[in-house]
Amino acid sequence: MAHNKIQSTHEEFLQNVPGIDQLSGKLVANYRLDTYLGRTNIAHIYSVRKIGGSQLLSVYLFPNQYSNESNFVDQFMLQSGILRELEHKNINPVIDYGVEHGFPYLVTKYAASLSLIDLIQTAKLRMVRVPLTVGLYIFNTVGNALSYAHNVGVAHGDIHANNVLLVEDGDIVLTDFCFKTFFSKVVLDKIKETGPLVTDDYSYLKLEIDEDIFSLAVLFYKTITSHLPYTKEEVTPNWIYKNIETIELDSLTKYVPELPQEIENSLKIALKQDSSKQYQSVDEFITDISAYKEKVKTSILPTAHLSNMLAFSSRFSNSSIPNEFDVDEKKKIALFFLDTGQVLELDNDRQYTLGRNYENSPMLPDIDLTPFKAYEWGISRLHAFLDIKDNQVSLIDNNSSNGTFQGGRRIESNKPYLLHHGNIFMLGKLRLQILISEE
Repeated sequence: MAHNKIQSTHEEFLQNVPGIDQLSGKLVANYRLDTYLGRTNIAHIYSVRKIGGSQLLSVYLFPNQYSNESNFVDQFMLQSGILRELEHKNINPVIDYGVEHGFPYLVTKYAASLSLIDLIQTAKLRMVRVPLTVGLYIFNTVGNALSYAHNVGVAHGDIHANNVLLVEDGDIVLTDFCFKTFFSKVVLDKIKETGPLVTDDYSYLKLEIDEDIFSLAVLFYKTITSHLPYTKEEVTPNWIYKNIETIELDSLTKYVPELPQEIENSLKIALKQDSSKQYQSVDEFITDISAYKEKVKTSILPTAHLSNMLAFSSRFSNSSIPNEFDVDEKKKIALFFLDTGQVLELDNDRQYTLGRNYENSPMLPDIDLTPFKAYEWGISRLHAFLDIKDNQVSLIDNNSSNGTFQGGRRIESNKPYLLHHGNIFMLGKLRLQILISEE
């Protein structure tokens, strides 16, 4: 389980409680602390087992400085009980909760896995992007989990890439629901006056839902670009949310040239850049993105099959060559588009031209890269050839303006270069990989 050590208003608790990371073997209620796993921005985390049980779980230990505040414990117990009622396959379930020696705690299912931030950072280190198809899958999965929670009156309140987990079965799990709102000043002040609040009493629930929509848009942007949509990374997310209308956003197509403009327009709405049309629900946001996501896939570029997210992640961390790829039994050669995760199957014993369409030019390439903003990537109209014969593939540059690169060097024009399985080459700035089945 991955958790970044970020600054928070509870830093004193996180750093200065003596031995907080050395409690292995101690008891919290009916649970024995096992291994210290790290911390979120508001809690310390241990793996635990229930006394007499063998199942490995996780426990979150929260700050105790509010335990003596009027009605705080009652509020924590009430809100934790609501969280335990959440039942969604993409939400990490709360199994138990309580207060022990003044410390509130939550017990959840144990999820030993990578987080989304691990995937993003690994991609960034390797100077590649998380494929757009994968970004859309993550967006829809997290969005559907939020939609379920919002419909039962629960907002997340603190969505970021650290609490989106890529679990072993290839699914995605959202964790840390409501952790920030446990200690929200709005809640603490109100429960002092009125006592514990039921979900319907939360006057700030709509604001929390709006922040979830905003955070989902930031998450999607960061997933597919490895960057935040704004440059003010040194200020707090809360400040950015409140002032986003005055912040100039980086265009998403700056990083993802092939992205349909409609998706960027939807992100501008979710990121509060178009105040005339604010999404009232996550469902509206998902519906808008879903209406355009099919445009990401062109008729000549079917989506690559990903058996699961962890297998996909290993492509970044272990090898640049996919372990397997799905092609027609009669077609043993394919192009893998590293920036989008798409696969184009190729026929044997023929030559392909690669390039882009130009207005009404009568000379069209066999593989038209126009849908990927080929002009912006520096791809010529008839940029290069792939010559395929007897399962051998040769790459030939066709006097292109911005060059064809293989093995880190620009290749000579009009000279064939033999490619092997897994070789990566570039047309201008577009990264492609040749896949050749050995069967």
